[in-house]
Amino acid sequence: MQSLASELRTLGGDIEEKKSRLEKIKADIQTGNFDERLSAKAAKARSMEDQRDTLNTELRGLSLQAESRARLDLKRAEVRSKTSDTKNILELCNVKFRKLIGRDARAETMERDIDRASREKDEDLAGAEAEAAAANKELQQAETTLSHAKSEMKSKRDELKKLEKKLKDEIEGGISFEIALPYAEKELEIRKNESKAGMSQVYEQILKVGQAKKRCTACNRGLHDNEMAGFEKYLKEQISNHSPEAVEVQKAEVKEWEDEVKGLRDLMPVFTTKERIRTVELPALERQIKALDEDLPSISEKAEQAAQRLTDLKKDIREIASLKQSASTVSRNQNETERLKSDIKNLETELAATGSAKTGDDVQRELDALSNEIRSNERERQALMTERDHQNQLLRTNENDLHAMEKKENNLSNQIRDKDIMEERIVTMTNEIATLHSKLKVCS
Repeated sequence: MQSLASELRTLGGDIEEKKSRLEKIKADIQTGNFDERLSAKAAKARSMEDQRDTLNTELRGLSLQAESRARLDLKRAEVRSKTSDTKNILELCNVKFRKLIGRDARAETMERDIDRASREKDEDLAGAEAEAAAANKELQQAETTLSHAKSEMKSKRDELKKLEKKLKDEIEGGISFEIALPYAEKELEIRKNESKAGMSQVYEQILKVGQAKKRCTACNRGLHDNEMAGFEKYLKEQISNHSPEAVEVQKAEVKEWEDEVKGLRDLMPVFTTKERIRTVELPALERQIKALDEDLPSISEKAEQAAQRLTDLKKDIREIASLKQSASTVSRNQNETERLKSDIKNLETELAATGSAKTGDDVQRELDALSNEIRSNERERQALMTERDHQNQLLRTNENDLHAMEKKENNLSNQIRDKDIMEERIVTMTNEIATLHSKLKVCS
């Protein structure tokens, strides 16, 4: 039962959709107005046939003024040829012309526009050449300066290595110059002090006073018993070291340290030069190279852009030169076309005085155009008939489908109604049987 009801509801929806589609088809047929349009096409066809008959009659009647008409045909053909040639030139040149001039080419002004553009491009070229030369000069200067700076840096680094090697070779023990010189000067001072005459008596006096008073007169402080041994040992060593024999040895050492200090001081210019290169010249060169490396890409790009602009301008000038010949041809065609039109007007005036100004070719062209229009009208008429038949067939098909669906809907409704009646009878009979059973139980 539920399946039949569901099918009936689905079918109802399909019927409504089919009705909606039928209404749309009927509206399309009404909107299409096929019969009226077909009638108009038929009337137009009859009119064009009448017009074609008239033109054929006119063509057969054209037999006079043969020489004038031949000249007229020839001059008209020349005008068409010149016009076509001008049109082709304009079409071929228009892309370049629009790029160079900024608008479409016109036959009347093409040559003047090209001449003006040529002068402007020549002026632009002079400026671009100067700009490119300046940019190239700047780039060359930057590259030369950078190359020179790098070369100088290499030279300075090599010189620094040589100076460092010289200092290393001249100073024993691998000690740096800034340490070696102060050390040697200090040692020399010590040796000079130790080699002075009378130092042994000074130490002896300090020892005597210290032993007697238990006080160091050199540093003016008291001495404890446990310090005396060390105090006496140190002063005795100093007395021994400042004996006449020891003094002679120390004088020899002073001479050695004086030679050492002199040798180190002689290296001072080497050290000063090395430090100047290391702390001043090389950092300055590094900063210069860094700045040049940072500036060079923009300078190079500027030079490339200037060179590209120069190249583009030269290309434009070459294209303008190629357009000049075409523009000259267009101007010549324009002048010749004006002359031919004047001749044609005179011939047409002569022919009009004695009859039709049309030539056989004129009438034939009209006939050809009319024949094309007749064929086009017939194609449109056939297309309309096909569309009308298609819409009518579509209408009949959908009406048949709707009829079948409505018939099926009626059958389903009947089946559901019969089933409802049957179910009601079953309920009634079930109730009757139940009542009968109840009565039987009462009787028994």
